[in-house]
Amino acid sequence: MQQHIITGAASGIGFELARILLERGDTVLACDIHPEPMQRLRPYATAPERLEVVELDVRDPLQWDSVLQTILRRWPRIDTVMNVAGVMQPGFISDIEPSHVDLHFDVNTKGTVYGTQAAFRAMRNQPEADGRGRGHIINIASLAGLS
Repeated sequence: MQQHIITGAASGIGFELARILLERGDTVLACDIHPEPMQRLRPYATAPERLEVVELDVRDPLQWDSVLQTILRRWPRIDTVMNVAGVMQPGFISDIEPSHVDLHFDVNTKGTVYGTQAAFRAMRNQPEADGRGRGHIINIASLAGLS
């Protein structure tokens, strides 16, 4: 059994990753700016304590640190942090508002960087477990990352 943190877990790739990991018996901290849709993951957990749901705005580095430090008080270690959260505002470049450009960079780029930094700080002093090393950080981008 491993412990995973997944952002963007309210829908899409993040939701499916969380579902698969829960079905195999792992523990998942599902994170998203929209916590309510993540409740649909509950039936996939092999035990209620295998799923925790938390609201996380990946654009906020202080929230990142808070979430990771809180979960480390409950879990023995973090095996994987998966930065999956992403946004994509449809439209042509000529029509995109400055606020949409900011949102794309803030979530898709800065959110991933903040998550990677916070995960590194949380994992760097973890003891090795079962030869698996100190943990893994996985950054996943969909088409939202290219937009």
